[in-house]
Amino acid sequence: MSEKKTSKIKEFFKGVKGEFKKIVWPSFGSVAKNTAVVVAFCVIIGALVWVLDMLFGGLFNWVISIGK
Repeated sequence: MSEKKTSKIKEFFKGVKGEFKKIVWPSFGSVAKNTAVVVAFCVIIGALVWVLDMLFGGLFNWVISIGK
């Protein structure tokens, strides 16, 4: 490998190391709270989809039974 290419690779990894030092990681409490919000949201949306599925399924079966 040429000296110029090696120098560019070293410079790249120096930049990566510098950027990693700028990262601000969230606290455990913040991560736990955000996880709870996501799980709660998924449960609520899942329940909503389940209710709508039951309603539309019942409506569909009712319409089919009228047609017979």
